[in-house]
Amino acid sequence: MGNKYPGIRPIAAGIYEINFQIKRHRQQYRIEAPSMQAAAKKRIDDMAEYQKSLSLPEEEKRRFTVEFAEAKEKLLEIVKSETQNQKTVNRYSNVYDRMFTQFRIKHFPSIQSPSQLTVAFFAEYKAYYINGDSKDPENAPSHPNGWRSEFIIVRAIMNKLRRLRYCKRDLIDDISDSIEQGRSKRPEFSNIPDSTLTKYFNFVKKDRPDFSRPLTYIKLTGRRIGETTLLEKRDVVWNGLRPVSLNVRAETTKMKEAAPIPYLDDELAKIISDAARNNDTKWLFINRNGRRVQKDKLYQYLKKTSKEVMGVEVTPHYFRRRFHTICGINRVNPADAQAISGSKDPRVIMQHYNYATPEGVKKALEITRGKGYDKPQER
Repeated sequence: MGNKYPGIRPIAAGIYEINFQIKRHRQQYRIEAPSMQAAAKKRIDDMAEYQKSLSLPEEEKRRFTVEFAEAKEKLLEIVKSETQNQKTVNRYSNVYDRMFTQFRIKHFPSIQSPSQLTVAFFAEYKAYYINGDSKDPENAPSHPNGWRSEFIIVRAIMNKLRRLRYCKRDLIDDISDSIEQGRSKRPEFSNIPDSTLTKYFNFVKKDRPDFSRPLTYIKLTGRRIGETTLLEKRDVVWNGLRPVSLNVRAETTKMKEAAPIPYLDDELAKIISDAARNNDTKWLFINRNGRRVQKDKLYQYLKKTSKEVMGVEVTPHYFRRRFHTICGINRVNPADAQAISGSKDPRVIMQHYNYATPEGVKKALEITRGKGYDKPQER
């Protein structure tokens, strides 16, 4: 009787050797799989991918076979171009090494380049990060409550590797869909009354007028702090003496896509107009020393003073979540909310829009009451 699974040879429990040849190109490597059938399916998928890769230009082939060490160098170049914070660069480097060196070599030694990564790899990495490694408990992490912050960096790393074309977008989408962040419900934010927020911003306006403008801008728009502090005066579109819109440049945004704000109301226009007045730099928001407001300084100031004045510590991201949640509760068109906040992920928006209100439920019942599909008349 012939071999039911040609090109598959069991090596040890859960380890199989795969062999195939396409156009005189012979491939032989080992994989982990739960069964011969699963290994055979993996072989078929790999053959299809390899067949496709043979038709790619040489530069594309090289990118899809780049090893992890080279990919890390290019990744950190991107991170350094996006931030001046060495702590952030180190965080990316540490997560990368933990995931693609310590974990990969012990648990997925057959994976040699980012293009070979799978959702299963990240699912097992999540368990490894949270629970540690039973085979090597002394040299493995164990962070039962730390996966959410780890996942943020993991996903950011993969998005940057995708931009370098070292892996495919489908993988990033599958990771986001399958490897949850450990939340059992939609994110909540502290219920800070408007009167308390007003009190806080009045305090900031007196204590640090230079910080008041960018913080108020973040509160009103839900924009990210890094993008806010990189705004330049040239980004402002004027109609006479009044700013009417902002051309937020792609290089300042997290997703590296332009995210303009097409309309400014009176309050936003005043903030921007005041920030540009008596400002001899190219930056829109400057500090009391006449230099660009630094993201880290603004972040730490908000954390410290919010705790002192409001009794609750908040970060700039609080205002982003607050903005989208209030838009959701008030049924603002999601596209309009995205245009203001600059968010590019509709799934993130809908997390905050998932709220029912008595008014909304009443309207839905009124609209659908007695409404149905008329059956087609029989001939």
